[in-house]
Amino acid sequence: MNGLGVLLKLMLRRERLALPLWLLAFPLVMVANLMSTHKLYATPEALAALAAQINGSPAEVALYGQVWTPTLAGLAEWKLSGTLGVLAGLLNLLLVTRHTRGEEEDGRSELLLSGAVGRSVPLGAALLLVLGVNALLALLLFTAQVSQGLEAGGALALSLGVAGNGLVFAGAGALLSQVFPNARTVNLLGGGLLGLAFALRVLGNAGAAALGWLSPLTWGHALRPFADERWSVLLLFVLLSAVLMALAVGLNRRRDLGAGLLPARLGPAQASAGLGGLWALAWRTQRGLIWFWTVALGLLGALLGGVAVSAAGQIPLGQVFAAQGAGPLPPATDILLTLSLVIFGGLVPAALALQLALRPRREEVSGLAETLLSLPVARQRWLAPHLTLMLLGPALALSAFALAAGLTGGDNWTHMQRLWLAALAYLPAVWLLGAAALALFGWWPHLAGLSWVLLGLTALAEVLGDLHVFGAALTLSPFAYVPKLLLGEQPGAALWTELALATALIGATFAGLRRRDVRE
Repeated sequence: MNGLGVLLKLMLRRERLALPLWLLAFPLVMVANLMSTHKLYATPEALAALAAQINGSPAEVALYGQVWTPTLAGLAEWKLSGTLGVLAGLLNLLLVTRHTRGEEEDGRSELLLSGAVGRSVPLGAALLLVLGVNALLALLLFTAQVSQGLEAGGALALSLGVAGNGLVFAGAGALLSQVFPNARTVNLLGGGLLGLAFALRVLGNAGAAALGWLSPLTWGHALRPFADERWSVLLLFVLLSAVLMALAVGLNRRRDLGAGLLPARLGPAQASAGLGGLWALAWRTQRGLIWFWTVALGLLGALLGGVAVSAAGQIPLGQVFAAQGAGPLPPATDILLTLSLVIFGGLVPAALALQLALRPRREEVSGLAETLLSLPVARQRWLAPHLTLMLLGPALALSAFALAAGLTGGDNWTHMQRLWLAALAYLPAVWLLGAAALALFGWWPHLAGLSWVLLGLTALAEVLGDLHVFGAALTLSPFAYVPKLLLGEQPGAALWTELALATALIGATFAGLRRRDVRE
């Protein structure tokens, strides 16, 4: 128990900056949604009309499910139970992988187990950590809803449903970490499972109910918060997460430390000509991540494009643009797609950029960088392919999102081209965050992980700006200066300023990398 407590303290210490931001985002998103919905639909009649329109739209029902009750609380649950469930699943997947398979890859688990620490203690500590994190997440969500006047029973059901999704994917991450030998594979497969669960939820909402019940993302909505709560559905979360965690603990005792039940796949003895050189190596190690997010954002764009068309009549344009004075109103589809771009055109590609930017640090910690640099390879040559992929990866993913959304939301080349340009306008802000991560790596590599905190603060600034909690909160986000081209805004000097800052940070990265030791 003493070793378990020490490990828990070490894990909490490593997460002391990023984890609070993750947890704070959930209640803030809930409050922002409640406030914005109440502002646009202030009367029971308006809420009832909106709920009727949603339930009559096959695309919206497929994406979010039915509105169980035509109230402010019911609409908040309809919109957020699935979205927050996905975010909770992603948080727990990354958290478990980082503290199990990631620790083994970096050699820290071997160091800990060389002392008086049992074989299952690191995994047990990681599972205790996610249990505590999800309990705190449910408490924060419940408090946020009750503070806005929502009924306690429904608030509890919604909060437990979100936390239940977190525990299920924590169990999935723990199990995958026993089977596969590296963290990157576990995260990609876990992300694939999350995408599969979302796809099954959509199919279930579209009419294939039996398939829908195979997805834990369906169960949170099936709890029917703020309607006639079905508390027995919570047993599904408990049973599935318990089975996955028990299997992970059992398999942990049956494998060698640092290895997975499935061995690492060995490549051919002779590499093809296309695999020679630093550029080919960088692409081979990063391509799975890039293709995963490109396909995921493409599918999401196709869904949201169809939803934008079916939901176009649900936006009270006069209220949305009342503060902007008279003038022609943009089409409702453009408004909805612009709102989608704020999240999926900014924060998600920025997360991809950070993952790509931090790959050199991973190679440095694992010793691969030292091996490469022992050859006649300059540090600048080693870093250049990773920098290029950090710039091109988000551009490819954004293009897939925009073109897919344009295809289902307009079905003509002019509309697709407008949406594509509007999405690419987010690239300077995305590159600025990626360049900041590279600069930390170049000068203070042990602080490179703080770039995730920077992304969390950016997301927090976006939420606080929408809530109007602090007047200048939104100005702290680089995405606040992205022109909304679909709504008629024109590019300004801010885009060039962000590009110049990103270029300066990239230059600083190369300067810092020349001056410091490898694996500092």
